[in-house]
Amino acid sequence: MKITSVAVLLCVFVLLGANGSDVFAQNKRPANLKKMSAGLSLKGLSVQSAILKDFIFTSANISKADFRVAHCENASFREAQAQDADFRGAFLMNSDWTAAQGENINFAGAKLTRANFHLAKIQNCSFWGADLTQADFSKANLKGCDLRNSILLYTQFHQAKYDKDTQFPASFPSGLKDEMIFEP
Repeated sequence: MKITSVAVLLCVFVLLGANGSDVFAQNKRPANLKKMSAGLSLKGLSVQSAILKDFIFTSANISKADFRVAHCENASFREAQAQDADFRGAFLMNSDWTAAQGENINFAGAKLTRANFHLAKIQNCSFWGADLTQADFSKANLKGCDLRNSILLYTQFHQAKYDKDTQFPASFPSGLKDEMIFEP
């Protein structure tokens, strides 16, 4: 992983504060930290169990990042690159994934209530056991995704793409597939 010394110094400065005190130990967070991640390469980042409510990861590269059990309510992942990212058990209510891209993202057991995946291209991802209540997958590419055992109450799939490898829950209403697009 290539990280410039300027980026490392910026992270240390922000995380420790200008006077060297540990900002997180004081349960405080600098105001600019929420926006600091937008557009950056955060490949391989580990924020397991972190509280990242309202963070902006727009256009960031979060490939191979570890967000397991992280609290990311209202976070923006718009246009993010998330190849092989791990969100197992994460709290992602009201998160925005519009036009995000990535394969093999693991959302197993995540809470994605009211998450927006409009136009997302997220192939071969696992949503096994995830709560997708009121999530919006309209025009998303769900080819090869595993939706088994997930909660799909009022979930939108209008014009979402799927293929022969997409796995649906046994109780998936056939009427929902009628509004989706099958691509072999």
